[in-house]
This record gives sequence, C-alpha cells and structure tokens, in this order.
Amino acid sequence: MKLTNKHIFILILIVGAILRFWNYTSISFTHDEFSAYFRTGFTDFGELVEKGLKQDTHPPGVQLFMNYWRLFFGDSPWIIKFPFTLMGLAAVYLIWKLGRLWYNETVALISTSFMASLQFTIMYSQLARPYISGLFLTLLMAWHWSKLVKKPEDGFWKNGILFVLAGALSAYNHHFSLLFAAIIGISGLFFIPKKIWWKYALLGFGIFALYIPNLGLFFTQLEMGGVGTWLGAPENDFLWMFIRYIFHFSWVLLGVAIALIIVGLLKKNKSFTWKKFTLFIAWFMIPFLIGFFYSRYKNPVIQYSVLLFSFPYLFFILFGHIKELKPKLNLLVSVSIITLSTISLITNRQHYKILYKSPYRAIIKDQNQAAIENKSILRIIDTYPKMNHYYNEHLDVDTTYTWAQNFSSELEFKQYLTQNSRHYDQLFFGAYSKTNNFYIPIIKEYYPTLEYVTDYEGGSSYIFSKARVTEPRKKLLLEQHVAKALINGRSLWVNPEVFYTEYSSSYTIGLDSLELNQNDFIDISTKIKLPSVESEVLLVSDISKDGKVIHWSATHVNRFETERQEWFLAHHTVPLSVLNLDLKGAVLKTYLYNKSESEVFYDSYTLEIRDGNPYLYGFYEEIFDEN
Repeated sequence: MKLTNKHIFILILIVGAILRFWNYTSISFTHDEFSAYFRTGFTDFGELVEKGLKQDTHPPGVQLFMNYWRLFFGDSPWIIKFPFTLMGLAAVYLIWKLGRLWYNETVALISTSFMASLQFTIMYSQLARPYISGLFLTLLMAWHWSKLVKKPEDGFWKNGILFVLAGALSAYNHHFSLLFAAIIGISGLFFIPKKIWWKYALLGFGIFALYIPNLGLFFTQLEMGGVGTWLGAPENDFLWMFIRYIFHFSWVLLGVAIALIIVGLLKKNKSFTWKKFTLFIAWFMIPFLIGFFYSRYKNPVIQYSVLLFSFPYLFFILFGHIKELKPKLNLLVSVSIITLSTISLITNRQHYKILYKSPYRAIIKDQNQAAIENKSILRIIDTYPKMNHYYNEHLDVDTTYTWAQNFSSELEFKQYLTQNSRHYDQLFFGAYSKTNNFYIPIIKEYYPTLEYVTDYEGGSSYIFSKARVTEPRKKLLLEQHVAKALINGRSLWVNPEVFYTEYSSSYTIGLDSLELNQNDFIDISTKIKLPSVESEVLLVSDISKDGKVIHWSATHVNRFETERQEWFLAHHTVPLSVLNLDLKGAVLKTYLYNKSESEVFYDSYTLEIRDGNPYLYGFYEEIFDEN
C-alpha cells in the first residue's frame, strides 16, 4: 500500500487518542472541575440558574451542558470528562483541515503532530471545563469562516449558518472564546469581497441575536470581579514562559520547532503571503495583548488556559512558510515530533503521574492506609471540606480523622496537639496548597521528625514521629521522600536575653548559601516569654538585595502564646512560591519588633529550610523533582 499523507494523519490521530484515553477511568476531578461539578445535578431549571449559573463568572454554556449530561449519563469523573475528550480529538482534526486549506499538507501534519501530543491540549482534553470545548468551537468557526472568505460563492449560506452557530456557542462557552469569535468575525472585513459585506453583516447580527438571552447574566457576572482576587498580575516574561510551557519546558522540543523554522526558511513555500501571516499573527497575539494589559491595569484574568483558543495559530506563524514535502519525509517529521513530545510529556511533565492523582482523593486514601499500618497515629486533614466529603462517600475509608477546620487559631491547634500527642507516637497530616503555613512548624514541636512526605499537584501527605533520627533516612523512590530539613539557623545567645527597645538584635544570612527551590519554605522560630499583658511583638523577616528591601513580612508572636509569663515557641514562615523573586545575592534578616516596647525575653533564632512540593504547580510550571 502506498503511503499517503492521509495515512500519516490517521496515525497521528490514533496516537492522540491513546494519549488522551490512557488509563482513562482512573482520572480524578481537579479542583477546578469540582467547583463546576458541585453546581450541577439540578432538575429544576430555576434552581440551576440561581445556584449553578449565577454563582460562576463564566458564560452558562458549559455549566448547562454538564448539568444535563450528568443527569442523563451519570456522575463518574470519566463520564463527565468524555465529551470534552472527544472535542479535544475533534480539535486535532480541525487543525489538520485548516492547515491544508490555508497552507499545505506538510504544515497541516506538523501542526497536527504538535496538537496531538502536547500536554497543553491533552490535559485540557481531559478536563471538563470550558477550554477544550472553546478550542473546538472556535476552530469550527474558523473552518467555516475560512470557507466563506476563500470561496464565498460555494455554499455561502450553508457555511454561514454553521459559522453563526459555532460563533454563538463560542460566546456561550467562555469570555475569551467570545473574544476570539469576535476577532474572527472582524477579520472577515479584510477578506470578504465588499459586494457581499451585507451578507456577512447579517451573519454577525445572527451571532449577536443568539447571544442576547445571556446579556443579563453577562452584566451580572461583570460585577462579580472575576479571578483577580486570587490570580496575580502577569509578569513581563509571561508570553515567553507560555511558549516554554507549550513546548514542555523542553529545550529539545523547542529546538525541534526552531530547526523546522530554519529548514523551512531555506526552502521557502512559494505560496507564502504576508496577508496570511498577518492574519494568524493577529489571531494569536490580540487575545494575549488584551488579556495581558487588562490583567496588568484592571483585573487579573490572563492564564495559560484562556490562550488555548488562539494558541493553534502559533503553528501557522512558525511553520506556515514550509513547503510541501513528500509523504516519507512528512512521516519522519511527524513521528519525530510525536515521539519527542510524548517522551517529554511522560518524563519532563510527568503528566500521568500528576493529573491522575487528585490530592483530595490521595490524602483521604493515605490517611486510611496510615491508620491501617499504625493504630497509634493521630490523623489531621486540612483540605476543602466538599472534596473530602465527596471522597468519604465514594471511597471505603476510615473517616475518623480530625478536620483542621475545627481549629479557629494556631493556639487552638497547639492546644489540641498538647492534649492528644501524648497518646500517639506518630502524626499524619494531609494538607492542600493553601494550608496554614504555621501548622507544620507547630507539629514539629510535638513530632520533630518528618518520616516521609508524599507530594501531589496541589497538596501533600506527611508522616511525623516523636523519634529523633541520628542517621539520614534513605529517600523513598517515586513520590515519597524524606524532606532534607536543612537546618541553617544557630543559637545566637547561650543564655536568655531581655530587651525593652523597639528592635532586638538580628540574625542575617545570605540566601545564596542555602539550597532553595521555588516552592520551599523558610521557617523561622524563636523561644520567647512575654511578662507584660500589653506586649505586642512581631517576629520579622526582611529580604534585601543590593541594600534594598524587596520583601518584608512578620507574624505576631502572641498567636502562639499558651500561657502568660511562660516560655513558648513562636514561628514565622516565608513561602518562596508566592514571592516570585530572584534570590541571587539576596540576604535574609530576622529580628523581633517590639511594638509595645515592653519587657521581652527571648532565647534564640532557628532557621529551617523546609522542602517544598515540586508538583505544587506542576500543571503549569517547570518541575524540579529531586527524586
């Protein structure tokens, strides 16, 4: 049988399906999916609107779809995800069609190879959220738009109706897919012959008319403030980091893309035109620029996910100048791209290890296993109650653990450990990424040895013990490891000191001397006694560089005081993941700030570097895993 480009495309599509459906029924819900799932299952439409749609900042399309899909087909994670995975495969097919229509089969196969095997498209194909659906719908709109502008005389109204439906569904899907649909529509003014502008205008009016029922909800959502309450403004290198993320933070994969660009320039496609190039530059860059500047100066909204709708056109920008190659060469190029991309998907990005293990599910199972292995273990979990309740119902596990939400303060947490630690040799602590930073330093007052930790994207399971280890523990392979717990502090005074002034003596250390990763914590502790009722004392850290303070933070030590005029340990934690700072040449100084200028006794400072979770933001950031 003679090899054809169609055979190569079918091979790519099969690989794309395997990568998306691998061990499919084992996938758990992510945090974002849970937030949508808990707003589905309504049989009353009015209740769905009030409790499902109006509680979200996204357009209602996907939430409506998920609600009725769940009612008709069930609520298992893989069932909820299934239509989105199919749309992910359909998106691969559509980029193949667009590449052939605008360029040639070689450009189409290169673009399809990346689309089929990159984590960006695979992951969102496995998430029941309005991203891969938006990619599918905007690609469908772009396909029918392309047929309108290239051959308007060939089935104008047929393509026009499908263009309108795809555009309207894009508008109901996500605000950024609505934006991209508008960009596609406006682009037509530069391509559609002027004599049929009136027909094209009717199509645009059709999209708007179909969107009118959502305008009330749209304006309600505008008042909700979006994600700016938790999403930070983008840095200047956002676009570069996005491109690195697309190519798996792999210099090999990025090098393949650069090599293809160079080879294409040496034998340039004669059909290359600047008009096409400008079109796809606009389609890729305009959503980014709008999202970037809106996020910098108004309200942070830009994330990698919202650029999914415009990202496929990056391939046309990079590879659109490549001339058509023979099928054998196309096969070689396609197989090389898919092979290298798949290897980095599994190794660099650890996709199946991270995505398939929800921290909420894993923590529940971990605490159950800990209870089975050791009856003398105290178990505490600090995660979102709704997620844990879901897994308590769906898993056969021991649920007699303690909720960290029961503690209203660090002091209550300490009192609980004081009362219960005498009865248990070990402590299990399961925590999500937003856990109280002081819980682990407090735990180590009672259980000083970290036996091991199992890390997941968004959370970790810890086992602590009372035993004091004299020899380094062997690191466990795979996910479990013993934190290095590198102690860099030292006692500054042999005997307790007392001061009445505003500031105590300080302890300074260069951060270059510490082995720090971006998700590590710097835990600072001091032994302190406050004789005066009026005492108001803060344990402070400031990080400076070139003589200028770049980060200052402090914790009131009173939060840890168990009894007046008694010695107690006070803690302050600096989480490096939220600083986003270049720490090269930086210096950390810690001291006590005595705001009340009352009598204060203190003994020493201890500085400890606590290993962070290498997978904490593993969906989107480069993973530095020491195991």
